[in-house]
Amino acid sequence: MDAAKAKQKVTELGTSAVWRVAMRDGRTVTGEVIAVRDDDFDLRTKKAPVQPISIRYDQVEELGSPIQRKQAIEELILWALAILGGLGFALGQR
Repeated sequence: MDAAKAKQKVTELGTSAVWRVAMRDGRTVTGEVIAVRDDDFDLRTKKAPVQPISIRYDQVEELGSPIQRKQAIEELILWALAILGGLGFALGQR
């Protein structure tokens, strides 16, 4: 992936998106984007929540599918409501 494409993808979703980043040096990191700048972006990872990792766009080999925290929470709530609704319906049929 070229640097311009990586920058475009990260910039489109901005902060709070969670990405899996495959680096050109073979490392893979997953974390929440907390800052987007012209030449790089910062990821906060579970392994280093206090000290974010700065990644230059030209270091990115591949970006995995982004997950927005808000989107993930909404999906979790919808699934929980669907399960509870199904249980309520099943128990009401007895």
